[in-house]
Amino acid sequence: MKKTKIIVACFLAVLTVVGAGYAYSLKLSESKLHNSEKAYRTLTGEDAADAMDSLIVLFDAGQRWGFSSRELGQIISVSSRAASAVSYLGHGQMRYSGLYSLFGACEKAAFECLAGQGDVGILSELAVFVRRIKEMKVDFSSDRSSEPLAELFASPEFETLMLRMGVSDFAADSDFHSMIGQETSKREAKKTAEKYLGRNYALKVSESSLAYTVYASNISATVSKHGGYLMQLMFDLPQQEITITEDEALKKMEKFLSDVLPEYDLLSCQGITFDGLYRGDFCPVRNGILCLDEEISVGVSASSGRICLFDAGEYYRSRGGEVRLPKDFLTAQAVSEMWEGESVVPCKVRIGYGVETLCFRVGDFFADGVTGRRLDNIKNK
Repeated sequence: MKKTKIIVACFLAVLTVVGAGYAYSLKLSESKLHNSEKAYRTLTGEDAADAMDSLIVLFDAGQRWGFSSRELGQIISVSSRAASAVSYLGHGQMRYSGLYSLFGACEKAAFECLAGQGDVGILSELAVFVRRIKEMKVDFSSDRSSEPLAELFASPEFETLMLRMGVSDFAADSDFHSMIGQETSKREAKKTAEKYLGRNYALKVSESSLAYTVYASNISATVSKHGGYLMQLMFDLPQQEITITEDEALKKMEKFLSDVLPEYDLLSCQGITFDGLYRGDFCPVRNGILCLDEEISVGVSASSGRICLFDAGEYYRSRGGEVRLPKDFLTAQAVSEMWEGESVVPCKVRIGYGVETLCFRVGDFFADGVTGRRLDNIKNK
């Protein structure tokens, strides 16, 4: 009996220690999670310096040896996480919106290069600004404004580069008209991403005011906070023997889009290109109007047939209600006659920083919807 009591006492003692250890471990885990979330809500000098350092290393390697898919994937991952951190800081100070634009431009340029549609020269131009900011040794955690940084972001060189890339000042919540629905948790966002990235990765999740970025070494997916929509997807696949045709790739793209878009609008395929993978560009058609400012890009591996690239950022940023032509808008037939029978399509396009306009695509240029005159300030892709 005495022996039994001793055993029970020992067991209870061990249970108490284990319970205390578990409670302490849980507390540490909660504390770590809290600190992690806090880190993404406050861009510290260390956060910014780490992002700048990483980008400089990646840019240097790319310029020296060529931008491989690995470097491009890492640039996308680093830039995406840095932009997520900056987005928590709000619209108040110019230096934050400028940083957001810079990180967003790095991500976009690398993504386009990875898809075979970009110019690596743009990455070299962006590298110059990253180095200049690094050399300023700005304390981003300080509330003081940085005049050199503000001057840099207000410079014609920086604004011109951002304009060329079509990167807006800041991604405000109101810019995303279709970001509605129940708020998604990190866990749910990770599950959504795993459907397309796979489960064989040690995936991490970062958070911004608009979306979650689920990422590993050189793969990432962006899932909206509201509605849990997949907005972007990227991962690297080795180039092997081509096993699928362009028609088969197109069918896979269309099936994928019907699964991931909240409302599968009538989509017009603007063309498929091939550079190690098939890439298709799609635009919604609403009320007979081609919405070129809502372009969606999809990439399919030519060897495995797997979706490995997806970018619907412009679609979610620009799509709104039904598009209607104004009363004084010319007919497509009238514009076609003005331009000697050229094919004519009414379009919605974006000029500069988010300004949308309705016009006609006439052959390889655009024409004003009221006068029919050629518009040289709108470039046809």
